[in-house]
Amino acid sequence: MATTSTSSSAITIGGLSSGIDTASIITKMVTLAQKPIAALATKDDGYNSELTEWRTVNTKLSTLKASAATLGQASTYKATSAASSTATVASITSYSTTPVGDHQLVVTNLAQAQKLVTNSNATATAALGVTGSFTLNGKQISVNAQNSLNDVATRINAAKAGVTATIVTVGANDYRMTLTSNATGTANAISAADIGSGTLLSSLGLATGAAAIRQPLSYNQSGNAYSGASSMSLTGATGVVGTLMGAAAGTAASGTVHIAGVSDGADVAIDLNSDTLTDIANKINAAGVTGVTAQIVGIPDANGNVSPYSKQQLQIVGVGSSPTFTDSNNVLASLGVLQQGAAAANKVTDAADAKFTLDGLALTRSSNTVTDAIQGASIKLLSGTVATPGTTTLSISQDTASIVKSVNDFVTAYNDIQDYVAAQNKFTAPTAATGTTAATAPLFGDSTLTSIQTQLSRTLGIASGGSTLMSLGIKMGDGGKLTLDSSTLTNALQTDSNKVSSFFGLSGTTDDSNVQYVIGGDKTKGTTGAGYAVNITQPATQTRAVASIAQTGPAAAAETLTFTGASFTSSVKITLAKGNTLQDTVNQINGDSNLNSTVYASIDSTTNTLKISTQRYGAASNFNVASDQAASATSTGLGAAPVVTTGTDVHGTINGELATGIGQILGGNVGNPNTEGLQLLISASTTGTFGHTKITHGVADSLISSIAQMLDPENGAVTSAQKTLTDQITAVEKEITAANDSVSTYQDYLTQMFSDMETRMSSLQSQGTAFAAQAANLPNYSSSKN
Repeated sequence: MATTSTSSSAITIGGLSSGIDTASIITKMVTLAQKPIAALATKDDGYNSELTEWRTVNTKLSTLKASAATLGQASTYKATSAASSTATVASITSYSTTPVGDHQLVVTNLAQAQKLVTNSNATATAALGVTGSFTLNGKQISVNAQNSLNDVATRINAAKAGVTATIVTVGANDYRMTLTSNATGTANAISAADIGSGTLLSSLGLATGAAAIRQPLSYNQSGNAYSGASSMSLTGATGVVGTLMGAAAGTAASGTVHIAGVSDGADVAIDLNSDTLTDIANKINAAGVTGVTAQIVGIPDANGNVSPYSKQQLQIVGVGSSPTFTDSNNVLASLGVLQQGAAAANKVTDAADAKFTLDGLALTRSSNTVTDAIQGASIKLLSGTVATPGTTTLSISQDTASIVKSVNDFVTAYNDIQDYVAAQNKFTAPTAATGTTAATAPLFGDSTLTSIQTQLSRTLGIASGGSTLMSLGIKMGDGGKLTLDSSTLTNALQTDSNKVSSFFGLSGTTDDSNVQYVIGGDKTKGTTGAGYAVNITQPATQTRAVASIAQTGPAAAAETLTFTGASFTSSVKITLAKGNTLQDTVNQINGDSNLNSTVYASIDSTTNTLKISTQRYGAASNFNVASDQAASATSTGLGAAPVVTTGTDVHGTINGELATGIGQILGGNVGNPNTEGLQLLISASTTGTFGHTKITHGVADSLISSIAQMLDPENGAVTSAQKTLTDQITAVEKEITAANDSVSTYQDYLTQMFSDMETRMSSLQSQGTAFAAQAANLPNYSSSKN
């Protein structure tokens, strides 16, 4: 905002010579000259007031756009709420992906963490006098003779092995250390083993007696029963085990263990200082124990998902019965395959899994928080035993209240704009009695603001998906404001929430099962009639490697496959067990966590040969596989250079407009007049026309587009109004600055002019005084008459 200003002259005058009040005259003349500046300042204030109001319009439209965006999202209408009929048995939390329905839950066992306690020690600070190293959940810990019980606890906690060590004072001269697993479940049972022939754990009372399988494993696959043992989980399958354990170079366990199956056995040399989990699995498979297979498996996260970042586990299984193990130097104990038991007096609690039935299905989980039993729901088990089962009904229903709130927020945001426009167009008439003048708001009668109000109202008047505002309980009353009947909207949601969703948001439907609508964009145009025709000129395919010879007999030798190519960040090797049938090989490949997130194996139904395909579709799914065994009827039949067919991306058109494919997703190209931003999932395996796709822009989606145009940073109506006012403010403030400069110059001129006048008058007065003095000094001449 610009202001007027007055310069301060270096010369000051006061009319001392002339007797005239020159300062007052100058002030009045400058004030008169400043009157146009005051008018410009008033205009500047008006422009700034209007600009402030347009910024308010921008904010209110943005709020309405945000609330409309919420209504335009399909997930808004999938909101669910969940309840447990017996809150002491279990609680449940649901999300938008949770299907609506009731489930019967019976809890018979809660998961618990394993807790062990050492033998009693007279002090926690005196040296134990023992030396050795042991592994704890895959982390190596070393102790020397000077270390105390406190020192051992400190080292255990520093190792971050998933176990917490705590010193407990039981009584006088009775100090003990408890070890508690940080996670519940048998899979998280504490794995502890002395390194080599050490007896440190035994002296502490934490390990005693014969070793047994720490975590038994059993499952059925392809009609066969498998059982065996699992190792502890490590952060990777391709890192050296000793390094992952934190062992100093050369200090990890090494030795030759014996693994036996039903009919034979073999010695396997394992060195944790140099072997990875993958190396150990490959060595066991290469040993060729009949019916025994080793594989690497990724451990699922809390949501049941396995990723490249998941912890890895070695599993050694046999068909029909579990392999037996003979350890050496505690190698298998260090891996967590075997575990010495603790004395009964040193056991506080055993690791236990949660056991429960859900809708009659028996389930077991390592945690009391279950996130993968009901899709998109989290169940927290709270109570229940075998003797006294905990029974409850878990109910998931549509959360209509949250949807109604979202609609009500939209109505509130819309009405806020209507109230604002009404306030701006309010006219207050002058009152003669009190002398008040007429008053209006800054945007009174603004045509752009009125146009925006009309456009919003017109957009709300459309029908979409067979619905109208009225059918959803939304009425437009006086002043263009909306009212919401919550009961009518709730009934509409309970009857058909998809219909309500389609009314508000951008939606798409297809009439061919090979085509699925994925998403549309702001520039995707709505359809009329049958919709957009979908034509596929090239279907998407996976990359496949197919064996050239069918395997008809058990594998004559262990076989190593090496996978490389774009689908793998680095080469991956797997050693298939001697004696494998073709189905065994399929199972082993699909069970390997280094492979199964990228490829899967199957038996070709036509040629009965091994086929390995990528999980992904498209050209980016390329890979290669090579075997160290020649293709034959007693190997995988792949050989050193199998036939690999690279995958292809889908190609085609939508509404006759070119579309670009990535894998199975076909998307309208940027710049397409109708289909830009539209994405379709194409599962067709042949070329041709696959029906039509209809696109509908709902009320909220249309409103979002309208507001986006209004707020467009280049050509939007609101933006243009603000730019115009900003330009006007800049121009007026330039005028004010120039006028202030002119007035300042004028004031200087007046000051100088009156100063010069006073100087001249002072000079004249001085001259007059001098003349008067001279005249007074003249001789006095007189005349007389005689």
